[in-house]
Formats: sequence, structure tokens, C-alpha cells
Amino acid sequence: MSKTKTVTVLNFKAVESANADFNGCSVIILGGNNKGKTSLLTGIQDRIRGVYPEAVVTKGKKEGEITLTLTTGEKFQWNFDENGKQRLIFFTRGGIKTSVTKEIANRYFPPVFDIDLFLNSQPKQQRIIIQKLVGIDLTSIDAEYKQAYDERTDANRTATNAKARIPEFAPENVIKIDTAELQIKRNQIREKLNALYLDNKKKNDTMRRTYDALVKEETDRVNTENQRLNTLYQEAIRTEDKTENEAKTNNESLKLNINKAMAAFQNLIECGYNGREVAVFIDLLPKPVEYVRKEIEKPIPIIGEKIPIPEYITPELPDDSELKEIDLQIAGLAENNSKAIAYENYLQLVKEANEAKETAEIADGKVKEIEARKMEIMKGAKFPEGIELTDEGISIDGYALDKSQISTSKIYCTALRLAALKLGEVKTLHFDASTLDNITLKEIMKWAESEDLQLLIEMPDREGGNLSYEIIEA
Repeated sequence: MSKTKTVTVLNFKAVESANADFNGCSVIILGGNNKGKTSLLTGIQDRIRGVYPEAVVTKGKKEGEITLTLTTGEKFQWNFDENGKQRLIFFTRGGIKTSVTKEIANRYFPPVFDIDLFLNSQPKQQRIIIQKLVGIDLTSIDAEYKQAYDERTDANRTATNAKARIPEFAPENVIKIDTAELQIKRNQIREKLNALYLDNKKKNDTMRRTYDALVKEETDRVNTENQRLNTLYQEAIRTEDKTENEAKTNNESLKLNINKAMAAFQNLIECGYNGREVAVFIDLLPKPVEYVRKEIEKPIPIIGEKIPIPEYITPELPDDSELKEIDLQIAGLAENNSKAIAYENYLQLVKEANEAKETAEIADGKVKEIEARKMEIMKGAKFPEGIELTDEGISIDGYALDKSQISTSKIYCTALRLAALKLGEVKTLHFDASTLDNITLKEIMKWAESEDLQLLIEMPDREGGNLSYEIIEA
């Protein structure tokens, strides 16, 4: 295991010249913004990891160099110029010089764990970052777990609902009695009663039609006879009126003739006839008849013959006492069977609840089995102690990686512990402490000391001064 011993920078970005001897200790680099803190601490390490910035040579300079020496004697040297020409060299402990191969780079400075990116990510994204960090892929098992978890949730809900449907007290255990034979007998009785009713109704209808026909016939006969008598009466009236009119006419004619005769005899008298003879003549003349109308009585109307009402069958509905009796029997059995059905339903609910409970237990077992497989995968990934993956993200000692639940120092220590997993032979961690207070920073340094890690910490110089560093003694 090695750490950073010295860093020498010449004409790299904002740093024209800097020599730092850390001697493997943790250090705090101070400096104003854009003074080269990050360039000093990570410039050559980033290049070893394959990162090559567009502008490397200090403005106005032709070429530059960075040299990094490790506490175990190895050395890295990076030479570059303004034209983009560069050379990266590795020196072994024995001073043997060679190009930096991918194998050498991964041995000493493997791809960095971006602490700031991790801390600023959402919980689920942090979870993905950690999976990639430890080299596991939980995508498939997470999907399997989610499905099993949802199925278990549904199964538990079904089991709870099924249990809730079971009555608090079991209903009476009553055996169901088959009423099929009684129903058949009842139907037979109904059919017999219905046939008898229809027969009674048919007979009554026949008698009713016969009676109605006789009544109509007698009514028609009486009406016809009364109409004939009325016609005769009207004819008699008309005949009498005619006779009266004729008599009146005859009398008027007779009176006229008499008057004429009297006038003629008057002339005779005047001509010398004896008045007495004339008077005798007049007396012998027929006298007018005075017509006296007779009273014609209207014939007495004909009264029809009384037709006896038939003796109908009453009531038409036959005696249904037998049917009522069997209905009572069926009703009694229905009450019994209702209790029996209630008990059967109770048993069915209990069965469904037990089946739902069994299904929920199976679903729970499946979830736990997936959790166990998941734990085995994560155990094989060698997570730092206390760090676990959750469905929502990450937990530390059972608490979510969140400032509302754990301290800032613990959050940073967690990020550093994760970053330490990606370290090669050089046990050096770099991070920006701009947002940390002194208490948090002391706790982080205490943790690093316990882990025998070298911290390269950036902190801003509020007065904008040039680069300086402070070694933190062990």
C-alpha cells in the first residue's frame, strides 16, 4: 500500500510552479478560486486514468510537467507541450522507466469514484452508482423482487379482506334438507287444483252463457210483443182521430145543407106556403150529430217470464288446504335450509380465508427467498460495514442516507468509504470540503486516520490567496 509523497507541477493550467511534499500525510490545500487547487491534487492522477483536458499548458508557456512520487518509491511523470505532444512515464521502485499501460493505471489509479456526483444524486441514482461501484447488477433481481413484493401486497390485502368477511360468531351448524320431493308433490297438487279450477270455470262459463242466452231471448220476445201492442194502440188512436175528423166534417156539411133548406123554405113561405108546414119540414130535417170521443185505454205491457239463475259452482277455486299444508312444510324446511346455507357460506369464507392466508404465506416466502438471494449477491460485493441497498436508495446503519436522518459527517464518511473501495495501491482520497464545517471535517479526518487513508482536501481561501497546504499530522 502506498500514498502520495510529493507532487511537482510546472506550467499546468493555473499552476506555473508548485512543489508539495505530503510525505503520505493527509493535507488541506488552500487557495482562491482558479488558483489551481484541483490541478495540483488531481492533474496527473486524472491523466493516468485517461482524462486529457483541452488546455493543459499554462498560458504563455511552451511546455510543462507534473511528477508524482509515491511513498513506496514508484513515480509517475507527465510531460506535455502547447502543441498537444505528451508523454506519460512510470518509474518502478528500482528506477526502471516504462510507459503507463492500462494495467499499471488500473493498479495504481483505477477510475475514480466521483464523491460530489454521488452526494448530489437522488437516492435511486445513488443506488445504481453503488451497484456499478461494487460490480453487481441488481436490475433483474430488483424487477423480480418488485413483482414478488406487489404480489405479496395483493395477497396480504386479499387475506385481510377474506378474514374480515368471516362473521365474529359461527352460525348454527344445521344440515340442509332436500325439499325436492315436497316440491314435486306440491307441483302435482297445484296442477290438480289448477285442472279442477279450470273445469269449474268452464262449467260456470257454460251455464252463464246459457242463462244469458235465455234472458236475451225472453227480453227480445217481451220487447217484440210490447212493440206490437204499442203499434196497435197507436193505430187505434189514429183511427179514432180519423173518425172524429170525418164526423166533424159531415156535421158541418149537414149544417150547411140545413141552412140552405131553411133559406129555400123561407123563400117558399114568402111565396105563399104555410109557415107551419115549413116548420114541420124543418123539424123533420136530420139534426147534426155531436161527436163524443171515447177514452182508449193503453194496453198493459207484457212482462217477461222469470228465468231462474243457474246454480253456479262456488267457489270456483277448489279447496287448497292440502297445498297450504305442504307450503307450510316447505317454508319450515326453507328456514332450516337458510341456516344450513349460512353455515355452508361460513365454511366457504373460512376456506377462502385459509387459502388466501396460505397464498400470502407463499408470496411472503417468495419475497424472503428473493431477499436472501439479493443479500447473498450484496454480501459477495463486499459493501462497507453498515451500508445496505434499499428499494429507495441506500441506508447507513439502518438509516437513509439523508441529512434529515444522519449527520453530514456520516454522509461524507459514507461517500469516502465507498470511494475507498475503488482505490488501487495508492490509498489517497481527494474531495472538496468547501461546504463542510470544521466539526464535520474533523470527524472525517478521524475516520480516515482509523482507515489509514490519506486525504487530499480542498478548501477555499476566502481572501483569494495563492496555493498553500497544511499537513495533518497523524
